[in-house]
Amino acid sequence: MRGHGMVHTSSRGDVAFTTVLGLPGPQGPQGPPGVSNVPGPQGPQGPQGPQGPQGIQGVPGSSTGDVTGPAGANADRIAVFNGTTGKVLKDSNRLVSELAPLNSPALTGNPTSPHVSYANNNTQIATTSCVYSAVSGLAALNSPAFFGTPTAPTVATGTQTSQIATTAFVMACVLAYPRLAVGSTAPSSPKVDDVWIDRKKQIRIWDGETWL
Repeated sequence: MRGHGMVHTSSRGDVAFTTVLGLPGPQGPQGPPGVSNVPGPQGPQGPQGPQGPQGIQGVPGSSTGDVTGPAGANADRIAVFNGTTGKVLKDSNRLVSELAPLNSPALTGNPTSPHVSYANNNTQIATTSCVYSAVSGLAALNSPAFFGTPTAPTVATGTQTSQIATTAFVMACVLAYPRLAVGSTAPSSPKVDDVWIDRKKQIRIWDGETWL
């Protein structure tokens, strides 16, 4: 060994070989750490699993075969089932455009609706019979023929118009104005200005105390 190396001598025949081996150098500095939170490459896909068992077969329908249409077809006419088998169709002779929409239908002909009581107050359709029942108990404006016990508002005493005169109005008028009595006996409970024609046909007026 010389210095910091190692000398190795060998010979092969008449030729000598000398090999000088150096000592290992010092350890290098530590490398930087790897980047975190970086996913590694995706691994290979695993093998496919075994096939599952077959499901239970459904219940067959009640009938088989295709639906048979009508012999003739017209554009935009509605096809309906012919009979109860549910397999044969027929032409309904109704166009789609002849159906009434739910929103603002414009009905024609003689449309009908179930009869409702005229006492209802809702959005049901009022038929002519409903309206007739509602107005049949009302009096006409022209020459009404009242019955039972009709009433009316009592107007003020002294009113002279075409308003209805109730019995209360008539009684108030009688009590408010002088009364006229004819007979041999003076009226009882007279009021001021009441008039009495006695048996001698003399006109006498009550002044509040006596007949004048």
